[in-house]
Amino acid sequence: MQLIKKDSYPLILARAFALVALIAVPLSTAGVNIAAGLFMLCALLSPEVWRNWRVLFTDRVSLAALLLFGGLAVSLAYTSADHKHAVDFLMKYRKLLYLPFLILVFRDCRTTAWTTAAKWSMFGSLTLLLLLSCTNYAGWTSIGSWHSAEDPVRRAWVFKDHIAAGVLTALLFYLSITLARDARTPLAKVALYVVALLAAINVLVMMQGRTGQVLVMLFIVIFVVSRLMALRAMSRAMRW
Repeated sequence: MQLIKKDSYPLILARAFALVALIAVPLSTAGVNIAAGLFMLCALLSPEVWRNWRVLFTDRVSLAALLLFGGLAVSLAYTSADHKHAVDFLMKYRKLLYLPFLILVFRDCRTTAWTTAAKWSMFGSLTLLLLLSCTNYAGWTSIGSWHSAEDPVRRAWVFKDHIAAGVLTALLFYLSITLARDARTPLAKVALYVVALLAAINVLVMMQGRTGQVLVMLFIVIFVVSRLMALRAMSRAMRW
């Protein structure tokens, strides 16, 4: 009888902190930095990570992240900025180094529970950001460091500016319609489509960020095409 190996406690903690960092992305940069730092600490203490270290240089995503960060680091040798500003700019991309360790930490995950938790946790934090953005826009609340009741352009801003928040809300739109497709009950399906519709309105009307607008329109096209492909076997009247 083959015994099932249990994951080490540092590995479990690393996965938990990775999940916390994911939840914090729409809400708190400080939260992301703290959770990501704890994730790296626990990952480095995990024996599973050290056993599989070669994956860092064989996985394509991991290798791409390392090469991209390495290229940025090499660019410090011929930058026109002073050393301090150049290093500060490089540190903005230090999160590229998290990707290889995320791959190592979740590489041998034997359950889909972490995937399910990640999807719904991200959905929850993005939905909270969406609701706060809408209530700020309506004048019911004034929450967030980026919000300004006096500036009409910034009425819908909360914890992020219009570019970052627009991209995140566009992601919420696509995540909502994807979850709605797999929803088991009609009520859940309707609720998820309502969130998707509200997210699209937020990006296209309230947020005023062109990057998010382009993304949400691209997601709409992808959704429509995928639905039409799924209806190919049905009659013409049903497709209409």
